[in-house]
Amino acid sequence: MTLEGKPTPSGEKLAALFRTVANVTLLQRPIRLVTLVSAIDSALQSRRRQYQVRDLLGDLRQAVEQRDRFLAMLGHELRNPLAAVVNAITILRKFGRSDPHLADEQCDVISRQSTHMARLVDDLLDVARITSGKVVLTLEPIDLRIAASRAVQALRLSAAQHRKHDISVDAPPYPIMVNGDVVRLEQVLLNLLTNAVKYTPDGGSINLEISLDKDPATQMPMAAIISIRDNGEGIPAEMLSRIFDPFTQLAQSLARSRGGLGMGLTVVKNLTEMHGGTVSVHSGGPGMGSEFRLRFPLAAVQKSIEAPCKTDDTPAAPSCSILLVEDNPDSRKTLARILHLFGHTVSTAEDGPSGLDAAIATRPDVGLLDIGLPGIDGFELARRIRSAIGDSIFLIALTGYGQPEDRERVREAGFDLHLVKPVHPDQLNAILAARLTGKRPFARE
Repeated sequence: MTLEGKPTPSGEKLAALFRTVANVTLLQRPIRLVTLVSAIDSALQSRRRQYQVRDLLGDLRQAVEQRDRFLAMLGHELRNPLAAVVNAITILRKFGRSDPHLADEQCDVISRQSTHMARLVDDLLDVARITSGKVVLTLEPIDLRIAASRAVQALRLSAAQHRKHDISVDAPPYPIMVNGDVVRLEQVLLNLLTNAVKYTPDGGSINLEISLDKDPATQMPMAAIISIRDNGEGIPAEMLSRIFDPFTQLAQSLARSRGGLGMGLTVVKNLTEMHGGTVSVHSGGPGMGSEFRLRFPLAAVQKSIEAPCKTDDTPAAPSCSILLVEDNPDSRKTLARILHLFGHTVSTAEDGPSGLDAAIATRPDVGLLDIGLPGIDGFELARRIRSAIGDSIFLIALTGYGQPEDRERVREAGFDLHLVKPVHPDQLNAILAARLTGKRPFARE
């Protein structure tokens, strides 16, 4: 506040100085109380607006960083499947006509990797889910050996074929079942294998091992373990605690020195934890190689899968009677044929009413029911079959509907298990083999 009266030279200089400074108000004395209160209130409102602008600018900066983070991760996730597709197309063009088996193999690769990329596109379209960092997993009982086999095959079609690495896989002769998203788990393993290839010199060795962690006292399986070891460049001790962090290790890590985005191991950590698992890394230091170790909780079905005897006359798994209700003719015929080749007895129906009649007439061990059926949908069909036969039949929903609300409806309808199409035949056969132990390992899970 200033004194009332004629301006003095020093007052003029002071006023000129204040005019160059933002948010300064000059008041002359004497001043009315209401004017003072009004000036203070105006100043406080102005200050609040400054804080709001600051917060908005901070939110905008975070949004830009989050966008850049997402784009970097998306680019990383797309690169590996695209490499596999490009290589498969090259093989088809050069050698596919002369080798039908090779052509079929490469078509399988393209189909599988296209499915992977389609999942990424679906995520991209759901902007709200992606920008909030949410990814929905399609969880179902899967055999880790299948995910590992697919990841190794994709790796061999990409960087590994040019680097001449010795890539080996050690896995037990029986399924290792976890509740997981097979596409995302394949992505985790492929990221780790690609990382191993990247930092292992030409001709080096990379080993992927799948095993069970058992209780020392009871020998009961407690968790599934996947170990990926290489004899490559190793990891400095100071980097071990930060190797999974995004951006923090981007400028200093080995990934950055090779021109990568530094996001691959972050993807591995996030997806592993979303599956309820953990990931750790061990290295003796530069030049000593490295080992990444994944640990996943077992699916309930694993309790019913025992390791076969170490003899050559281990009996084959017994067959069971299966009712397959599917309205798509091609899907029905091909799946029935696969189940028959596995040694099972299969009867089929193309709609709900005929499926109910067949279930009552044949009283099968297992019912594989589609949900979108004509006449009676799969939910109502399951309720009627359960009412007519009881718990003697093991009902599996085999459907393209995989959202959480769909799974809840499946449980309420009386199904024992929910599987999302397409289901790998070996995975389905492993589930059936576990069912044949006489237990109900999946009941209402």
